Amino acid sequence: MTMQTNAKRSAASIKIIKRDPSDLIGGLRAMLDRLGPEVNKHDRADILIKACIGEGVNTASRIFEIAARLGFSHGHVPIRLKHGIGIHWTVDAVGVYKDLSG
Repeated sequence: MTMQTNAKRSAASIKIIKRDPSDLIGGLRAMLDRLGPEVNKHDRADILIKACIGEGVNTASRIFEIAARLGFSHGHVPIRLKHGIGIHWTVDAVGVYKDLSG
């Protein structure tokens, strides 16, 4: 038997912690560095996109912005983002991407 409480929850008690964008960029850069030279540029872009989506960077414009800051080609990431729809991630009607693996 499980016990349920009827305690009211208030949105006022929610604390939103904003992540410093440089922390995100630094973490993604470190992740990409750990991949090593044997990982090709297509796989690197796909891994970056999945990591971005996992971190809540889940719109094309934000993903492109992060990718550009990490030195990815302006044209390559959009191609990979489109290619991965239905394979690695989905996109809804308003352009929000969601990882298919979780």
